[in-house]
Amino acid sequence: MSFFIVCDIDHTLLTDAGELLEANVRALAAARAAGATVALATARSFAGARPIHRALALKTPLVVNNGTLVCDPGGFLLHAQTLEPQLAREVVALFRDTKHHWSFRTVTAAYLHPAFDTSRAPFDDPEH
Repeated sequence: MSFFIVCDIDHTLLTDAGELLEANVRALAAARAAGATVALATARSFAGARPIHRALALKTPLVVNNGTLVCDPGGFLLHAQTLEPQLAREVVALFRDTKHHWSFRTVTAAYLHPAFDTSRAPFDDPEH
């Protein structure tokens, strides 16, 4: 049987403290042994997602930066869907004061809602 599993990282595969749950490692390994292709999709950057990808011994591309980039396991960019920097600045100006949390990236910068909690994983990781 062949099937596809795509997992988020934070608060899904990892604990709130940022630890990879061994039960998740075993479950994904069992799924792969049963024919699953496993991939990661995350708001994290490539640098922030790569250690988890490696810990799971995955060979699949990574969907990172809130889905705006798809990279192969070595970091080669396969696909990008980003905003132009000027449009990003306009979006931030429009949504800065909303109660809804948002985050997005351009090729050169990350934009986060001012109230976004960056004290926890993955934002407390300097490579993120």
